[in-house]
Amino acid sequence: MRVLTPYPSFFSRRRLSHSRASRVLVLSVICFLAAMCFSHLHQGSLQIDSVRYAHIANLLLGGDSWFSLYDEFKDAPYGNKPPLLFWVVAASFKTFGFSTFSAKAPAVLFVFLGLLLLWDLVSRLNGPRAAFFALLLYCGNRVFIRAIADLNFEGMVLMGAVMALRPLVLAARGFVVSRFDAVIYAAGVMLLLQSKPPYLAFIIVPLLVSSFRHPAMLERLPRKLMLPALFVGTILGLSWLAFFSPAVLTKTIDNQLFRPFIMADGYFNNLLNWARVLALDYAPLSWILLLVATRTRVQRGADSSLWLALLVLAIPVVLLSESQSRYLSLPALAGSVLAGEALAYRLPMLRLRHFAFFSFSLCLICFGLFVGIGLPAHKQNAVVELLRVDPGLITQEISICVDGREIPNSRPNKKRLGMLLELEFKKKFTVLSSVELSQEAYPPGSTMLATRTCLQHLETEKVNFVVLRQIRDAAYVKMTSELPKQWHLPLEEALDDH
Repeated sequence: MRVLTPYPSFFSRRRLSHSRASRVLVLSVICFLAAMCFSHLHQGSLQIDSVRYAHIANLLLGGDSWFSLYDEFKDAPYGNKPPLLFWVVAASFKTFGFSTFSAKAPAVLFVFLGLLLLWDLVSRLNGPRAAFFALLLYCGNRVFIRAIADLNFEGMVLMGAVMALRPLVLAARGFVVSRFDAVIYAAGVMLLLQSKPPYLAFIIVPLLVSSFRHPAMLERLPRKLMLPALFVGTILGLSWLAFFSPAVLTKTIDNQLFRPFIMADGYFNNLLNWARVLALDYAPLSWILLLVATRTRVQRGADSSLWLALLVLAIPVVLLSESQSRYLSLPALAGSVLAGEALAYRLPMLRLRHFAFFSFSLCLICFGLFVGIGLPAHKQNAVVELLRVDPGLITQEISICVDGREIPNSRPNKKRLGMLLELEFKKKFTVLSSVELSQEAYPPGSTMLATRTCLQHLETEKVNFVVLRQIRDAAYVKMTSELPKQWHLPLEEALDDH
């Protein structure tokens, strides 16, 4: 039978003392999370959807209503996602200006706060050692690293899930749920509904399963507090739907409830993609969780049943939905908590001072490498990188050529690149597709920036050019009247030689 151990935490009644050891413990946690979230925040370019989100938020500052979202990319009203994150990003733009950093910062802040709340909850239940292991496992995978380097809703999902699960897990362990916990629960439900409404099922289903197996759990949840909290959180979380037109509301329902189950590659290929996600993208968490499950026998209480039910929800997600790694973020959260508890039990030789030393060391290493030395941790768009290497090109009236192929049901690549460059450099560039170029428009001696696919198209059309500077898939080229002999090479070889 498990022993109830009310470990101290930030919000518990038995708070952390003011001893030197407790202060070092708190500082080590903050340093570890700061290193994971903020040390590489300044690197990389926003992805396609994130650039759209940034422009949607920026348009709010000059609009009449903050509930009317407009997608500049598709030139249509936007209703695929709730507005809260766009409001926060718009406030960031209002405060710090329209930039990539201002776009990323709110989403990363949600991640940081969510991880801090996760450590507090797991530390209160299973002790700081289990909490450290849970953080390491949850943060140490490719899905997490990619998520925090972009403008997306994953941070709100994490923070909302931890806040909504908090009173349920505490009640399952036997703690008294206070009014403060009920307020946290309402805020968590609201954040989940303001990020990805279907994810509320990740809270409801584990609650039903755990309460069915352990009926006493429901008795510990004060209905006079939890039911109003659920009502308020739901109303605040779904109120945005009332401001949408029927046409936009139809698109919202389709995006949230039906599109995740469309498997473009077929069912079998989708399962193979999920296998890759589990084996590679969520490593080492998936491998350690598998090892712990086969070698550790833990007697399950009501709280562990709740985490286990959340983890098992990964099975229907894999079987029924499109292979998107972010769909497993909450089952991965539960797996990290369970694996962290098992590792803390199996590795008793590791003390808190070891975790504190590791956290401080990781903090110094990350900030030293990514901030001090500038070691790249995330890819930057090649055109953006070329413009940053040669800032003189930014002030010129230079055109940029992208691939001329049309993607079905999508806008041309040139619009995506134009929106990204405007965010990066606060300037509108002339972006053309390769099919729009001609020798008459760009006579010999004229220059432009071009992507590799554009240059390949120009070679096919026998348009003559010389590469003056090249960075990965982007090049600064000069039009010529006659192609020099040394450039009669495959484009890849020509770029490599220069």
